[in-house]
Amino acid sequence: FPASVPEAIAVGASTNMGARAYYSNYGEGIDLVAPSNGGTKGIYTTDVSIPGRGFNTGNVGSGDVNGLYTNSFGGTSSATPLAAGIAGLILSLNPNLTWDQVRKYMCETADKICQESGRYVNGYSRFYGYGRVNAYNALKAIKVDSHPSFIVEKVVSPGTPIPDGDLLGITSMIQIDDKGIIDSVEAVSIDITHTYRGDLMVSLISPDNTIIPLHEGLGGGKDNLVETYTPGNMPALKQLEGKSVLGKWQLKTVDRWTEDTGKLTKWGLKFKVRG
Repeated sequence: FPASVPEAIAVGASTNMGARAYYSNYGEGIDLVAPSNGGTKGIYTTDVSIPGRGFNTGNVGSGDVNGLYTNSFGGTSSATPLAAGIAGLILSLNPNLTWDQVRKYMCETADKICQESGRYVNGYSRFYGYGRVNAYNALKAIKVDSHPSFIVEKVVSPGTPIPDGDLLGITSMIQIDDKGIIDSVEAVSIDITHTYRGDLMVSLISPDNTIIPLHEGLGGGKDNLVETYTPGNMPALKQLEGKSVLGKWQLKTVDRWTEDTGKLTKWGLKFKVRG
């Protein structure tokens, strides 16, 4: 956090040598990197024109224009606005794009720098994310006629008792008749009344039979299981991106042990979908 917030684009810094800047954060939350200092060159940008207040010590008052800019700016304070500027350029070509579509364009067109030490797995590196952002490639890839996304949201209230100590459990269904491709999973909500949530195993099953475990006995002796899952707190939900939203969605709930009992009160799905 905050890199795990679904709407956030987490940006690290790379140097002019094509490597990660020594000060740049890294880890599973990072989306990509953008050029900054830390190598042999800094970043050119405008500077504060008041003598002694900016990076450049040129005397603007005496006519020295060198005080109007600096070539030594850097840090993630430089990399992040550079990436934000590219996001702005993308939106200038297609204002209908959603935040997650903008991020996909940036990530899918990024340069895979430092291939050997970057340790990319399926195109992703814990040190560089999906690579160094490439404005030219991202803008070339924009589909100006992209259809705007829309929200699909369904909630059911089955009120079904969960068999006690029965590994077959119960399965509740939500039928989605909308056609489209999932851009992002906005929320999977569950409301289970139970006297011992540690007994419960809960999984979401997509129409193509992708199984996403949501709850696996956590919480011990606490009562009830009322949770909302998003890609931020349940990264496995990202597996559903790019899949069709149409079809039968299922929630399987199992009470593994006897004595404590409960029922599936309510559950729901919320997707951002493109046509």
